[in-house]
Amino acid sequence: MRSREWGKIWNKRSVILKEEDLYSIDGFNMLTCYQWNTIVRFFCNKLCINGNERFLEVGCGCGAFLSEIKKEYNDICISGFDISENIIKIANQKVDGEFFVKDASDKEWNIDKSFDIIISFSVFHYFDNLISSENSMENILDLLAEDGKIMIGDIPDKFYEEKDKEIRKQGKRNRDGKANHLYYSKDFFIDFSKKHNMKIEIIDHRYHIKDFFPNKDFRYTVILKKEHK
Repeated sequence: MRSREWGKIWNKRSVILKEEDLYSIDGFNMLTCYQWNTIVRFFCNKLCINGNERFLEVGCGCGAFLSEIKKEYNDICISGFDISENIIKIANQKVDGEFFVKDASDKEWNIDKSFDIIISFSVFHYFDNLISSENSMENILDLLAEDGKIMIGDIPDKFYEEKDKEIRKQGKRNRDGKANHLYYSKDFFIDFSKKHNMKIEIIDHRYHIKDFFPNKDFRYTVILKKEHK
């Protein structure tokens, strides 16, 4: 299974890179600290954060994304979960928040809280299939507070799948061997938004993200918000 295979990879990476910056452990070691900050701030602006929200990150890694947001908005409450036990240990040691081990592909999440903003950044391509992804979207929606927002970030675009795979074969991006990625048509998220009467914004990385961000030509981000009836 794709998700389990990637879970093993991230467990190993967290041991090798445990003394590195959080964003490096979470797989963005090709960026400088300034570049990482720039990316996170871009998405913070898109989310229109007030500064007192309850955040949940699905597939949080060691908390690099949430940690950067909390530097800017100190009064937010942050929580996150990840499949990797090793990486959650790092999050709990280094980030002021609540972090726990959970597999996002599980059918039932059994989390008894609600959240104002739920994010999942550079994670959905690790799911086993679209059924698992849709189940995760439903679980996210169940945890979303009234007027809450969802951001699914850094999604591999199905339209560019063959081009992206060719580049992965040619370079270091193929270093993880058989652990491949799941690609999504934008219609997957558009259909979900229609089903649940939500507003959707699609941010195409090739037009809106700085050139230093990896894979920008083949990725996009979606932000969803409940519409008032």
